[in-house]
Amino acid sequence: MELVCLDFLLTYRCVSECKHCLYHASPRANGEMNLSDAKKYLDQAKSIKSVVIHGGEPFIYFDILVKITKYARKKDIERIWVMTNGYWARNQQIARERLSNLKDAGCTHILLSADVFHQEFISLERVKTALDAARGLDFPNIIVNSLYVGDEGDDNEYNIKTKKIIQELGSLDDVITKWESCLVGVSISVMGRACETLTPYLTKKDVSEERCTLLPYLGKDLGDPRTFEIDPFGNVLLCPGLSVGNAKEQQLSDIIKTYDPSKIPVLDKLKKGGPKELLKEAVEKGYTPGEYVDVCHLCYEVRKFLRKDYPNLTPDVCYGL
Repeated sequence: MELVCLDFLLTYRCVSECKHCLYHASPRANGEMNLSDAKKYLDQAKSIKSVVIHGGEPFIYFDILVKITKYARKKDIERIWVMTNGYWARNQQIARERLSNLKDAGCTHILLSADVFHQEFISLERVKTALDAARGLDFPNIIVNSLYVGDEGDDNEYNIKTKKIIQELGSLDDVITKWESCLVGVSISVMGRACETLTPYLTKKDVSEERCTLLPYLGKDLGDPRTFEIDPFGNVLLCPGLSVGNAKEQQLSDIIKTYDPSKIPVLDKLKKGGPKELLKEAVEKGYTPGEYVDVCHLCYEVRKFLRKDYPNLTPDVCYGL
């Protein structure tokens, strides 16, 4: 297996508590990746071409964010992405200062979230301010990312409001828009807080025979992932709440080199039989099946029930605990 990207979940802490969040990020969540650990991970993942830094909200720990970005650039990593909700852009001076520091450190892609979920907590004016500052600094790549419930064309209340928000941002012809748009229930499946808040708006169907497919940004193939996500506690994740090891306890290079889903019981079942194998086990242990939007929704709910039986179903925060 050869990774092409490391995804740093810098913190689970966020200024918001969005309905769609895969990780149950919130102002109450704990955890902050330290610089020495991040450097160690970058040193041990020699083949990667990209680093993505997100949360939670990574700008909460801006100094560490900049230092990790700078170190990644020193490692000649080609693409360094930073994802943010823009809460920090209180005025042009602050926005330009923050983004200038990040650009100088080596950030190549700044991704700003703008949709009904984020704007429940973050003023759209701050997103506009951050967007204007990024344009003024000739940031190499500016991405506006919007999340939709179901398909983007579905006229539910969430999508209608999101489209109005995008219209308010004005012309986006000079930026990349909807890069790998996170379509809740379509491109990105329902997990985390979305299971509790958005499933009433999505069609339920029989997904019991479907196989396990990783999220697009993780490479889709359970047997040969292209990206590992590392959280503040060292958990190396394939999905929110699905760990393949801990990089604080074992060399990340060893985790990458020896990765074999057949040696991790919960992954072995998922690879061989899909989530239906976990569902069968859960039912035998007292789980009552429900209705599901997609196979990842099923998998997440069953994993949440089986956590006590599989140590790799961690950390707690990904399960709202």
